[in-house]
Amino acid sequence: LEEERVGSADVFVACTGDDENNIMAGVEAREIGAKKIMAIVGRPDYASVVGKLGIDLAVSERDVMARQVLGFLNEGPVVTRTPLPGGRIGVYEIEVLEGAPVTEHVLAKLPLPDACLIAAVMRESFVRVPAADDRLQPGDTVVALIDDSAAKAAIALFESDER
Repeated sequence: LEEERVGSADVFVACTGDDENNIMAGVEAREIGAKKIMAIVGRPDYASVVGKLGIDLAVSERDVMARQVLGFLNEGPVVTRTPLPGGRIGVYEIEVLEGAPVTEHVLAKLPLPDACLIAAVMRESFVRVPAADDRLQPGDTVVALIDDSAAKAAIALFESDER
């Protein structure tokens, strides 16, 4: 890792195909100075533990594949929904479809229900917190916090008018 100058890297991704090697490479990369560390792990239980070792993000291949399959099977724009504990709020991953009403205005002007907050936008594999003057584009994926009472109305804004 030192020969590859990993210590000066902004981001290091350990993806060798072996969980333990990925974890150890991530720990070593942190020790020699890499700023952000990600490790790919096959076992979902590892993903929840590696943060204690200085790894910023552990991604379970199984979890990613399960989300992708569910997204493929879902009709409409919702890729995933994860309920938050103790409440009626869900964290949604929603794909912006071609012709969806959310593409017609900047975020500040969207007729989103009060119980819907767009927390992040992923465009071309880059994720960021959106600004009020941002405009969603087809192919974007948003992460939104939505109360169950507002889910139907909020999701309808991401559906294509062209169906």
